[in-house]
Amino acid sequence: MKKNRKVLIIGNVGFIGKHLTKELDAKGIEWVGYDLKHGEDTRDAFQLDSVFHTNNFDAVIHLAALAGALKGNEYPHEYIKTNVSGTQNVVSACKKYGVGKLVFYSSSGVLGGTTSPERGLTEEDPYGPVNLYGVTKVAGELLVKSSGLDYVIIRPFTVYGADGRKDLVIYKWINQIKSGLPVTFYGNGNTNRGYTYVEDLVGATVKLLNKSIKNVVLNLGGSETITLQHLYSIFNSYCEKKQIKCERNMLPLIGGDIKCSYADTKLARKLIGFSPSSKFDAHLKSILDDELFLIDNLD
Repeated sequence: MKKNRKVLIIGNVGFIGKHLTKELDAKGIEWVGYDLKHGEDTRDAFQLDSVFHTNNFDAVIHLAALAGALKGNEYPHEYIKTNVSGTQNVVSACKKYGVGKLVFYSSSGVLGGTTSPERGLTEEDPYGPVNLYGVTKVAGELLVKSSGLDYVIIRPFTVYGADGRKDLVIYKWINQIKSGLPVTFYGNGNTNRGYTYVEDLVGATVKLLNKSIKNVVLNLGGSETITLQHLYSIFNSYCEKKQIKCERNMLPLIGGDIKCSYADTKLARKLIGFSPSSKFDAHLKSILDDELFLIDNLD
Protein backbone atom coordinates (compact mmCIF):
# COMPACT_ATOMS: atom_id res chain seq x y z
CA MET A 1 0.00 0.00 0.00
CA LYS A 2 1.07 3.60 -0.55
CA LYS A 3 2.46 5.66 2.32
CA ASN A 4 -0.52 8.01 2.80
CA ARG A 5 -3.16 5.33 2.95
CA LYS A 6 -6.62 5.08 4.38
CA VAL A 7 -8.34 1.87 5.45
CA LEU A 8 -12.02 1.23 6.14
CA ILE A 9 -12.58 -1.15 9.07
CA ILE A 10 -16.07 -2.62 8.91
CA GLY A 11 -16.70 -3.98 12.39
CA ASN A 12 -14.17 -1.84 14.26
CA VAL A 13 -16.00 -1.96 17.60
CA GLY A 14 -16.01 -5.76 17.88
CA PHE A 15 -13.45 -7.88 19.71
CA ILE A 16 -10.99 -8.29 16.83
CA GLY A 17 -11.77 -4.83 15.45
CA LYS A 18 -10.76 -3.07 18.65
CA HIS A 19 -7.41 -4.87 18.73
CA LEU A 20 -6.89 -4.26 15.01
CA THR A 21 -7.48 -0.52 15.21
CA LYS A 22 -4.93 -0.25 18.03
CA GLU A 23 -2.40 -2.04 15.84
CA LEU A 24 -3.16 0.28 12.91
CA ASP A 25 -2.71 3.30 15.19
CA ALA A 26 0.64 1.92 16.34
CA LYS A 27 1.73 1.54 12.71
CA GLY A 28 0.54 5.04 11.76
CA ILE A 29 -2.13 3.81 9.34
CA GLU A 30 -5.20 6.03 8.98
CA TRP A 31 -8.49 4.22 9.33
CA VAL A 32 -12.22 4.91 9.33
CA GLY A 33 -14.64 2.76 11.31
CA TYR A 34 -18.05 1.46 10.27
CA ASP A 35 -19.93 -0.58 12.86
CA LEU A 36 -23.46 -1.68 13.70
CA LYS A 37 -22.96 -0.57 17.30
CA HIS A 38 -22.71 2.97 15.92
CA GLY A 39 -25.87 2.53 13.84
CA GLU A 40 -23.96 1.65 10.66
CA ASP A 41 -25.25 -1.44 8.89
CA THR A 42 -23.76 -3.32 5.93
CA ARG A 43 -27.28 -4.45 5.02
CA ASP A 44 -28.09 -0.81 4.17
CA ALA A 45 -26.42 -0.33 0.78
CA PHE A 46 -27.26 3.40 0.65
CA GLN A 47 -25.71 4.08 4.05
CA LEU A 48 -22.64 2.00 3.18
CA ASP A 49 -22.24 3.84 -0.12
CA SER A 50 -22.10 7.20 1.66
CA VAL A 51 -18.95 6.33 3.63
CA PHE A 52 -17.21 5.20 0.43
CA HIS A 53 -18.39 8.31 -1.41
CA THR A 54 -16.90 10.68 1.17
CA ASN A 55 -13.55 8.88 1.48
CA ASN A 56 -10.86 7.47 -0.79
CA PHE A 57 -10.04 4.07 0.67
CA ASP A 58 -6.98 2.13 -0.38
CA ALA A 59 -8.18 -1.00 1.40
CA VAL A 60 -11.23 -2.36 3.20
CA ILE A 61 -11.11 -4.89 6.04
CA HIS A 62 -14.52 -6.53 6.40
CA LEU A 63 -14.88 -7.99 9.88
CA ALA A 64 -18.58 -7.42 10.48
CA ALA A 65 -20.78 -10.50 10.78
CA LEU A 66 -23.29 -12.21 12.99
CA ALA A 67 -21.30 -15.02 14.61
CA GLY A 68 -22.02 -18.16 16.60
CA ALA A 69 -23.26 -21.56 15.46
CA LEU A 70 -26.22 -21.85 17.82
CA LYS A 71 -27.58 -18.37 17.17
CA GLY A 72 -27.21 -18.90 13.44
CA ASN A 73 -29.42 -21.96 13.54
CA GLU A 74 -31.95 -20.05 15.65
CA TYR A 75 -32.03 -16.90 13.50
CA PRO A 76 -31.15 -18.04 9.97
CA HIS A 77 -32.70 -15.14 8.06
CA GLU A 78 -30.85 -12.53 10.10
CA TYR A 79 -27.55 -14.35 9.57
CA ILE A 80 -28.13 -14.67 5.84
CA LYS A 81 -29.03 -10.99 5.48
CA THR A 82 -26.00 -9.79 7.43
CA ASN A 83 -23.32 -12.29 6.42
CA VAL A 84 -24.32 -12.79 2.80
CA SER A 85 -26.31 -9.74 1.63
CA GLY A 86 -24.15 -7.44 3.77
CA THR A 87 -20.98 -8.88 2.27
CA GLN A 88 -22.36 -8.45 -1.25
CA ASN A 89 -23.00 -4.78 -0.45
CA VAL A 90 -19.39 -4.39 0.70
CA VAL A 91 -18.10 -6.09 -2.46
CA SER A 92 -20.28 -3.88 -4.66
CA ALA A 93 -19.09 -0.69 -2.95
CA CYS A 94 -15.45 -1.74 -3.26
CA LYS A 95 -15.90 -2.34 -6.99
CA LYS A 96 -17.81 0.91 -7.53
CA TYR A 97 -15.16 3.05 -5.83
CA GLY A 98 -12.07 1.21 -7.07
CA VAL A 99 -10.74 -0.02 -3.72
CA GLY A 100 -7.28 -1.53 -4.11
CA LYS A 101 -7.64 -4.46 -1.72
CA LEU A 102 -10.45 -6.18 0.17
CA VAL A 103 -9.50 -8.21 3.25
CA PHE A 104 -12.44 -10.43 4.15
CA TYR A 105 -12.62 -12.14 7.51
CA SER A 106 -14.19 -15.53 6.96
CA SER A 107 -14.14 -18.35 9.50
CA SER A 108 -12.60 -21.74 10.12
CA GLY A 109 -16.23 -22.88 10.23
CA VAL A 110 -16.31 -23.01 6.42
CA LEU A 111 -14.19 -26.18 6.63
CA GLY A 112 -15.99 -27.96 9.43
CA GLY A 113 -13.55 -29.92 11.56
CA THR A 114 -10.70 -32.34 11.24
CA THR A 115 -10.63 -35.89 12.56
CA SER A 116 -7.34 -35.47 14.42
CA PRO A 117 -5.46 -32.65 16.18
CA GLU A 118 -2.36 -33.97 14.41
CA ARG A 119 -3.85 -33.07 11.05
CA GLY A 120 -4.36 -29.32 10.64
CA LEU A 121 -6.87 -27.94 8.16
CA THR A 122 -5.31 -26.45 5.03
CA GLU A 123 -6.52 -23.87 2.54
CA GLU A 124 -6.96 -26.65 -0.03
CA ASP A 125 -9.40 -28.62 2.10
CA PRO A 126 -12.94 -28.67 0.66
CA TYR A 127 -15.76 -26.69 2.15
CA GLY A 128 -17.60 -28.65 4.83
CA PRO A 129 -19.67 -26.35 7.08
CA VAL A 130 -21.75 -28.12 9.71
CA ASN A 131 -24.02 -25.20 10.66
CA LEU A 132 -25.74 -22.25 9.05
CA TYR A 133 -23.12 -19.75 10.24
CA GLY A 134 -20.47 -21.71 8.34
CA VAL A 135 -22.70 -21.81 5.27
CA THR A 136 -23.05 -18.01 5.29
CA LYS A 137 -19.27 -17.65 5.49
CA VAL A 138 -18.82 -20.00 2.54
CA ALA A 139 -21.22 -17.78 0.59
CA GLY A 140 -19.22 -14.72 1.64
CA GLU A 141 -15.98 -16.29 0.43
CA LEU A 142 -17.51 -17.16 -2.93
CA LEU A 143 -18.84 -13.63 -3.37
CA VAL A 144 -15.38 -12.21 -2.69
CA LYS A 145 -13.59 -14.74 -4.92
CA SER A 146 -15.90 -14.02 -7.86
CA SER A 147 -15.84 -10.23 -7.43
CA GLY A 148 -12.85 -9.42 -9.65
CA LEU A 149 -11.34 -7.45 -6.75
CA ASP A 150 -7.85 -7.97 -5.36
CA TYR A 151 -8.65 -9.82 -2.15
CA VAL A 152 -7.27 -11.69 0.82
CA ILE A 153 -9.56 -14.05 2.71
CA ILE A 154 -8.58 -14.69 6.32
CA ARG A 155 -9.93 -17.73 8.15
CA PRO A 156 -9.28 -17.23 11.88
CA PHE A 157 -9.40 -20.24 14.21
CA THR A 158 -10.92 -19.75 17.70
CA VAL A 159 -9.61 -16.28 18.53
CA TYR A 160 -9.03 -15.36 22.18
CA GLY A 161 -7.54 -12.47 24.11
CA ALA A 162 -8.35 -9.57 26.40
CA ASP A 163 -11.94 -8.28 26.21
CA GLY A 164 -12.95 -11.28 24.10
CA ARG A 165 -16.33 -12.27 22.74
CA LYS A 166 -18.73 -12.99 25.56
CA ASP A 167 -20.42 -15.89 23.74
CA LEU A 168 -17.22 -17.94 23.42
CA VAL A 169 -16.15 -20.40 26.06
CA ILE A 170 -13.45 -18.41 27.93
CA TYR A 171 -15.56 -15.35 28.64
CA LYS A 172 -18.73 -17.39 28.97
CA TRP A 173 -17.07 -19.33 31.79
CA ILE A 174 -15.67 -16.15 33.33
CA ASN A 175 -19.13 -14.59 33.48
CA GLN A 176 -20.66 -17.79 34.88
CA ILE A 177 -18.03 -17.84 37.63
CA LYS A 178 -18.66 -14.18 38.38
CA SER A 179 -22.35 -15.00 38.77
CA GLY A 180 -21.61 -17.92 41.09
CA LEU A 181 -22.78 -20.46 38.52
CA PRO A 182 -21.16 -23.70 37.35
CA VAL A 183 -19.46 -23.47 33.97
CA THR A 184 -21.16 -25.25 31.08
CA PHE A 185 -18.97 -28.16 29.99
CA TYR A 186 -20.02 -30.00 26.83
CA GLY A 187 -18.99 -33.60 26.22
CA ASN A 188 -16.14 -35.47 27.88
CA GLY A 189 -13.54 -32.74 27.46
CA ASN A 190 -11.79 -34.23 24.41
CA THR A 191 -13.01 -31.60 21.95
CA ASN A 192 -10.13 -29.33 20.99
CA ARG A 193 -9.29 -26.10 19.22
CA GLY A 194 -6.20 -24.45 17.81
CA TYR A 195 -6.62 -21.23 19.79
CA THR A 196 -5.36 -18.06 18.08
CA TYR A 197 -4.13 -15.16 20.20
CA VAL A 198 -5.79 -11.98 18.92
CA GLU A 199 -2.53 -10.02 18.82
CA ASP A 200 -1.03 -12.64 16.48
CA LEU A 201 -4.10 -12.35 14.25
CA VAL A 202 -4.16 -8.56 13.94
CA GLY A 203 -0.41 -8.45 13.44
CA ALA A 204 -0.79 -10.82 10.50
CA THR A 205 -3.63 -8.69 9.11
CA VAL A 206 -1.50 -5.55 9.07
CA LYS A 207 1.32 -7.46 7.36
CA LEU A 208 -1.13 -8.46 4.65
CA LEU A 209 -2.00 -4.80 4.11
CA ASN A 210 1.65 -3.94 3.68
CA LYS A 211 2.49 -6.69 1.21
CA SER A 212 1.45 -7.03 -2.43
CA ILE A 213 -0.36 -10.29 -1.76
CA LYS A 214 -3.65 -10.78 -3.53
CA ASN A 215 -6.26 -13.39 -4.39
CA VAL A 216 -5.27 -15.76 -1.61
CA VAL A 217 -6.99 -17.57 1.24
CA LEU A 218 -5.06 -17.90 4.51
CA ASN A 219 -5.81 -20.07 7.52
CA LEU A 220 -4.62 -18.21 10.62
CA GLY A 221 -4.60 -20.36 13.73
CA GLY A 222 -2.64 -20.94 16.89
CA SER A 223 0.34 -23.21 17.32
CA GLU A 224 -1.19 -25.15 20.23
CA THR A 225 -4.14 -27.54 20.27
CA ILE A 226 -6.09 -27.08 23.50
CA THR A 227 -8.68 -29.56 24.74
CA LEU A 228 -11.72 -28.42 26.66
CA GLN A 229 -10.44 -30.46 29.63
CA HIS A 230 -7.13 -28.59 29.56
CA LEU A 231 -8.97 -25.28 29.44
CA TYR A 232 -11.04 -26.28 32.47
CA SER A 233 -7.94 -27.46 34.36
CA ILE A 234 -6.43 -23.97 34.04
CA PHE A 235 -9.65 -22.35 35.25
CA ASN A 236 -9.99 -24.82 38.12
CA SER A 237 -6.37 -24.48 39.25
CA TYR A 238 -6.58 -20.70 39.13
CA CYS A 239 -9.85 -20.62 41.05
CA GLU A 240 -8.58 -23.04 43.71
CA LYS A 241 -5.62 -20.74 44.42
CA LYS A 242 -7.96 -17.73 44.67
CA GLN A 243 -10.55 -19.69 46.70
CA ILE A 244 -13.17 -19.12 44.02
CA LYS A 245 -15.77 -21.78 43.29
CA CYS A 246 -15.44 -23.34 39.82
CA GLU A 247 -17.80 -26.25 39.35
CA ARG A 248 -18.88 -27.87 36.09
CA ASN A 249 -22.31 -28.49 34.63
CA MET A 250 -21.63 -31.55 32.45
CA LEU A 251 -23.77 -31.52 29.30
CA PRO A 252 -23.87 -33.59 26.09
CA LEU A 253 -22.32 -32.24 22.91
CA ILE A 254 -24.61 -30.05 20.84
CA GLY A 255 -25.44 -31.01 17.27
CA GLY A 256 -23.72 -28.78 14.72
CA ASP A 257 -20.70 -28.15 16.94
CA ILE A 258 -17.20 -29.04 15.75
CA LYS A 259 -15.18 -31.56 17.77
CA CYS A 260 -11.72 -30.70 16.46
CA SER A 261 -10.52 -27.62 14.57
CA TYR A 262 -6.87 -26.84 14.03
CA ALA A 263 -5.10 -24.83 11.31
CA ASP A 264 -2.17 -25.79 9.14
CA THR A 265 -0.46 -22.38 8.76
CA LYS A 266 2.40 -23.28 6.39
CA LEU A 267 1.10 -20.94 3.69
CA ALA A 268 0.79 -17.98 6.08
CA ARG A 269 4.30 -18.67 7.37
CA LYS A 270 5.63 -18.69 3.81
CA LEU A 271 3.85 -15.51 2.68
CA ILE A 272 4.05 -13.27 5.77
CA GLY A 273 6.27 -15.08 8.26
CA PHE A 274 3.29 -15.93 10.47
CA SER A 275 4.57 -17.41 13.72
CA PRO A 276 1.85 -17.58 16.38
CA SER A 277 2.80 -17.53 20.03
CA SER A 278 2.79 -20.73 22.09
CA LYS A 279 1.79 -19.17 25.40
CA PHE A 280 -1.86 -20.15 25.73
CA ASP A 281 -1.64 -20.96 29.46
CA ALA A 282 0.14 -17.69 30.26
CA HIS A 283 -2.22 -15.59 28.14
CA LEU A 284 -5.26 -17.25 29.72
CA LYS A 285 -3.97 -16.72 33.25
CA SER A 286 -3.41 -13.04 32.42
CA ILE A 287 -7.03 -12.79 31.26
CA LEU A 288 -8.22 -14.46 34.46
CA ASP A 289 -6.13 -12.04 36.52
CA ASP A 290 -7.82 -9.13 34.77
CA GLU A 291 -11.33 -10.53 35.03
CA LEU A 292 -11.50 -12.43 38.32
CA PHE A 293 -9.10 -10.66 40.69
CA LEU A 294 -11.89 -8.78 42.53
CA ILE A 295 -13.97 -11.87 43.28
CA ASP A 296 -14.12 -13.04 46.87
CA ASN A 297 -14.89 -16.61 47.83
CA LEU A 298 -18.30 -17.39 46.32
CA ASP A 299 -19.13 -20.24 48.68
